[in-house]
Amino acid sequence: MQSSRNNIDVKETFLSIAESALAQKSALPWCYRVFSDAPNPGIAVDGVGVLGLPVGIRESQFVQEVIQKRASASTPDSQPSSWSLSATQFTCKNPNWSAFFEQLSRWAGTAFGFDASANKVVLANQTLRWHGVGSTLDLSTSSDHSQEKKSSAKVATISILLPSLFSGGTVHARHTDFAEDFHLDAGVPGDTAVLFMHKDSSLTSEPLITGACLTLSFDLVLSVPPTPGLPPPESKLFSRLGALLQSWNTARRSTAPSKLVCLLQNTYSQADIRRSALRGPDAYLATVLETCAEAHGFRLGLAILTCRVSKSYHKHVEHDNHRSSGFAGSVESAEEECPLEDVSAFAPPAAEHTTTSPTCVYHYEAEDEKIRNTGSRGSDSDIESLSSSRFSTPNYCPIHTKPKGSLPPMRIGSLLDLSGNVIREKMDYDQGTAVVPTALHNTLVASPNALLQWDLGDWKRHLLLVIWPSWADFDLAQGSKAFAEACERLRTTDHVHPTADEQELVDLVLAYATAESVVDVRDSACRVACLWRSLDIWVRAVKTCDASRSIGTLGSENSHNALKVFGFEAIQATLESALSRDPSDLSALHFLRDFARRLDSGQSIPRTPAITQWITEQTSLRLAMVRTRIDAFIAQREDAAPEAVVEIVQAVALGGQPSLLFDDLVLKIDASMKSDIIRALVNELYAQRATLDPSSQTLHIVIPGLLLKFVNSVDLESVSSETRVKDILASLTFCLSAGDLPSCSTLLDRVVHPAWTIDDRVEYVKGTLAPLLARLPSLVARRRQTIYSPTFVAPIQTMLLEWANTVMGPRPDDSSTVLANLEEQLAKWTCACEPCIAVRHFLTHEPESEKDWERIGGQKRKHVEKFVKLHAAGIATSEAIMTRPQGIRMIKDDNVVRDSVRWTVYQAWGKRLLRGVSSDPETLVGILGPNAATIATLYSGQSTNNDSSGTNTESTIKAFATLLGRRPMDQEAFTISVDDSDISESDSIPPSASMSRATGSPSSYASIPSRSRSLTRACSPSDLERPNKRLRAAYDAENLEVSA
Repeated sequence: MQSSRNNIDVKETFLSIAESALAQKSALPWCYRVFSDAPNPGIAVDGVGVLGLPVGIRESQFVQEVIQKRASASTPDSQPSSWSLSATQFTCKNPNWSAFFEQLSRWAGTAFGFDASANKVVLANQTLRWHGVGSTLDLSTSSDHSQEKKSSAKVATISILLPSLFSGGTVHARHTDFAEDFHLDAGVPGDTAVLFMHKDSSLTSEPLITGACLTLSFDLVLSVPPTPGLPPPESKLFSRLGALLQSWNTARRSTAPSKLVCLLQNTYSQADIRRSALRGPDAYLATVLETCAEAHGFRLGLAILTCRVSKSYHKHVEHDNHRSSGFAGSVESAEEECPLEDVSAFAPPAAEHTTTSPTCVYHYEAEDEKIRNTGSRGSDSDIESLSSSRFSTPNYCPIHTKPKGSLPPMRIGSLLDLSGNVIREKMDYDQGTAVVPTALHNTLVASPNALLQWDLGDWKRHLLLVIWPSWADFDLAQGSKAFAEACERLRTTDHVHPTADEQELVDLVLAYATAESVVDVRDSACRVACLWRSLDIWVRAVKTCDASRSIGTLGSENSHNALKVFGFEAIQATLESALSRDPSDLSALHFLRDFARRLDSGQSIPRTPAITQWITEQTSLRLAMVRTRIDAFIAQREDAAPEAVVEIVQAVALGGQPSLLFDDLVLKIDASMKSDIIRALVNELYAQRATLDPSSQTLHIVIPGLLLKFVNSVDLESVSSETRVKDILASLTFCLSAGDLPSCSTLLDRVVHPAWTIDDRVEYVKGTLAPLLARLPSLVARRRQTIYSPTFVAPIQTMLLEWANTVMGPRPDDSSTVLANLEEQLAKWTCACEPCIAVRHFLTHEPESEKDWERIGGQKRKHVEKFVKLHAAGIATSEAIMTRPQGIRMIKDDNVVRDSVRWTVYQAWGKRLLRGVSSDPETLVGILGPNAATIATLYSGQSTNNDSSGTNTESTIKAFATLLGRRPMDQEAFTISVDDSDISESDSIPPSASMSRATGSPSSYASIPSRSRSLTRACSPSDLERPNKRLRAAYDAENLEVSA
C-alpha cells in the first residue's frame, strides 16, 4: 500500500545514480558531439603538402593521383570517388591539435567508464578518408579491415568529421538492441563533429548526394584494459548514493516510497534467483547498492517480473530512404501456468512502432531543450526521462511506440532476499512511485527485435532488484494489508509504553492515513496516543486523516479520552476546529451538551469556570449559525424540506433557546409554506415539548395557529381527486390527533366551498365529496369525536345536498314505468354468456351513456349485436371497434331510458352515503337538522317545490325509514369498523405527545353513545372517482357488511 503523498524525487534521483554507476562500469554504445571552436589539425600529406579545409574536388583529385602513383605504399580505395591514407602518409602540423585530443580523451573517459588521468590513452591506427558524391562514409580505422585479432585494450573508435560541405551520408548505428541515426550534414559549415563508437558497434552509411567530406578516424586504446571494479569510497557516485539513502531514511513513508523496484537488464532462470546469479551490469549495480545499503539501514531483494505474448508479432518493412517497422499483438491470461499475481495490463490506442526518423515529430533533443527551459518533463516524465537510460531502449518515441492491441500482461511474483529465501509470496507495488522505470510495459516492448523473438504463449521473465529501508520491513511483509494489520495491532495492544515495532506501526498508520480511513486511525493511533500519553501522536493522527473536520469524525469518545489524559488546554484548539467546521448543528450542540453533562457527572476532568465559559461561548456561536439557517430556510421556502425544520427545532432544543422558535421561526410561518413542512414543525414541537415548553403554556397558543396555517396550506386544487381525498383525510387525522376542531372546520369548509374554479362540478362531487363523506364518519369515531359536532354536521349536510342537487338532479317523469318496461323488454334476452350479461347490466344499472368492451373478438361482437337488435332495438345501438381482436361499443339511444337509469343508479349510491352517516333514521334527522326534510325529499325523488309546511320530525323520520328500508324505531347499538389502511401513522401525532384539549373543545361529545349502525366498507376514496363498474361496486349493498 502506498501513500498518495509519496514524492517521486527519490525514484528519479535513484534512476540518475544507477545510470551514472552503469556508465562508469561499461561504455555507452556511442557518443556524438559538435565543436564549433575545434582547431584546424593542419593535415600534411606526403607528396602533397598541407590540405586546406574544406578540401575541394580538384585538390582531392590531385591527392588521389599521388596515391595511385605510390600504390606500393598504400592500397587505393575501391571506390573511385573516395580515397584513404594510413597514419604513415600524413601528419598533423598544428600544435594545438594535441590539446584538443586530450580534451576528447577526458570526454571519452566520462562516457565510456574509465579514468583518463590514471590510464595512458593511445590513439592508434589513424586513418584519413575523403568521400565524394555517390560514396558511402567509412568511419572505421585500418585495423578494422585487417584479419588480425582486435586488441583487448581497444575501447572505441573516434571519428572526426572535419569542416566539409556536403549533403546526404546519413549514418546508421547499431549496438545489440540500440539503434540511432546521425545526420552529419545537419551541422553548421565550419564546425567539427566527433563521433565515439563502442568497439562492438556497427555502422552503415547512405551515399553522399552533393559535395564531399573529410574524416579522421582513430582507435581509442588504453595501456591497461578497463576492469569493472568499484570506484573509490570517496567518489562522487557513493557520495550521491549515501545522501539519497540518508534522505530517504529520514523522509520515511510520509514523503517517500517504502521501496523501489528496479528492472535489471539480463534474463535469468527462475530456478536460480539469488545474488550470486547476477552478471554483468546487474551484478555491478547490486554491488554498488550493497556497498551503501547496510550502512544506512537498507535491504536488498529480488523479484520476478513475468510477461506473456498471445501471438507472434509481425514486422512490416518499408523502403523509402527511411526504415520503419511495426508489430501487433494481444494478451491472454494463463494463471494456471504461472500463478503470479498483480496483473497490470492495459490496451493503448493502436499505432505503429517506428524508430526516430525525420518523419517523427518527437525528438529527444527537443525534449531535452524543453526540460532545460522549463525545468519539467511534463505529464509523461516517467517515460521520456528514460530515453537515454540503460533501463530503456534508445529511440523510444511516445507518439509512435504504441502497439496495436494489448501489451503483454505483467505479474510480479514472490519477493526474495539475496540468498533466495522467500520474504513474501506476493509483492505489491505502486506503478507511479515504486517502479524504475515507471512505464515497464513500454520499456519491455520498445525494442521490436526483442518482441519479434517472442513466440505464441512464450513467457518472458525479467528480474527485478528491490531496495527498501529497514523501517519498511512490515510494509513489504504485509503488502496491501499493511495498513489494516497495523491498525488492528494498535487497536488491541495494552502496552503503556510503546515498543520499537509499535512506534513503526504508528508511523505506518499515519503515513497511509486518509480522510476515508478516519475511523481506523481514530481507533488505533489516537487510542495508543492516549494509552502512551503522547500528545504529539494524537495531534498528528487527527491532522493526517483530517478528523477535526467535524465532531462526528473526531469522535466523542476519542475527545473525552484525550481530555482526561492531556487536559482541556491541550485539545481546545482541536475541539474548536471540529465544532466550527462541523456542518451539522445537531452534532455540534449534542457534543456540547454531552460534554457539559460528563463534566458535571464526574466522568471527566473537574469543571472549571474557564471550561463553563467556553461551553457557553461555543453554544452561542452555534445558535447564531442556527439563526442564520432559519433566515435561509424562510427565504428558500419553496425548496425547503421537512427534514430541515426538524433539525432546526432539535438544534434549538439542544441549545436551550426556545425563543429562536417561538419568537422567530413560528412567526415567519404562513400558509404559503408547504403543508408537510408545517406538519413536521408541529410534530417536532410536540416531541421536544419537555425541553422547549415543559408547562405547555406557549404550545397551547402556538399549535392552534400553526394548525390553521397548515390546513390552509394543503394543496386541494392542483392534485387529482384521489390524491385530494387522501390528503384531506390525512390532514383531518393530524388535526384531530391534536384535538383541534377549528382547524378541521377550516379544512372542511375549504373542501365543500372551494375557492378555486371547478370545471366539472359533477365530477368534483363524485370524485371528492362523495368519497370523503364515505370515510368521514368512521374517521371521526376513531378519533373519539362525535359526528354531532358542528365541525362535521354542516359539511355533511352540504355534501349530501351537493350529491342530490348536482349529481342526482330531478327525477325523470315516469321513471318507474320506463324502468319496468325496460326490465320486461330485456327479460327475453336470456343468453347467459359473459358479454351479454355485461351489456344487459350496463343498460339497466350503469349511469354512463356509452361503454366499450375491447378485444372480445369478432364472433362475440356479432353475437352481442344480434341480441341487441332483437331485444334492445330503440334502446341502444352498437358500433364495432376495429382492433385485433375486435371490440364493441354500446351507446344508449333512448334519452328517457338513459336518464331514468342514471337517476336510479345515483339514487342508490346516495342511499349508501346516507347509510354511511347513519343507518338509523332518527340519528340521521338529528345530524342533518333543518336540512333533514329537504334531503329526505330529494333522495326520495320528490320535488322540493311542493308545500312542505306540514312536514315535521316524525314524518321526516318515516321518510328516511322508507328510503333506507328500515323501521323508524329499529335502533341498535353498533361499533364502527372501517378500513383506513391508506392513512399513514405519520399523519397523526403520537398519543404520548398529544396535549389535553383546550378549554371549550367538545370533549363532552365523546361520551354520547352512537346509535348509528356500523359499516365495514371494502371501498377506497378512489372507488368514487370514476362513474364505472368500480364506482358502482363501492356502493353496492353486497359490499356493505353490517355487524352487530
